[in-house]
Amino acid sequence: MKNSDQFWEDLLAFIKEGRVIPVVGERAVTFDASDTVLCGHLALDLARRLKIAVDRLGAVPTFTDVACEWLVNGGRSSEMYKHLYYATKSFFQEGHTCLAQCWTLAFQMA
Repeated sequence: MKNSDQFWEDLLAFIKEGRVIPVVGERAVTFDASDTVLCGHLALDLARRLKIAVDRLGAVPTFTDVACEWLVNGGRSSEMYKHLYYATKSFFQEGHTCLAQCWTLAFQMA
């Protein structure tokens, strides 16, 4: 097996060339001292914005949990995405600049 440094150099080169698409699991990104899962935090905010009863979701809800609950009850996906945009924008305006830079970078790479 290649040494660790060579592996990472190759992987980054493949990503830059577009041969590999980086995917970060939704539980991989955390913030604050208690390691709050970012996607779970945003999913809860989204549920509140959509007026979905958060007690119907799991302890750390996913976007899928929220989307299913919303769509099953007759919500439109376009409305959900609009609220997700505002939830994300609000989070990053709260001063999470490092996460905002990573988020922006991830979308630039895609």
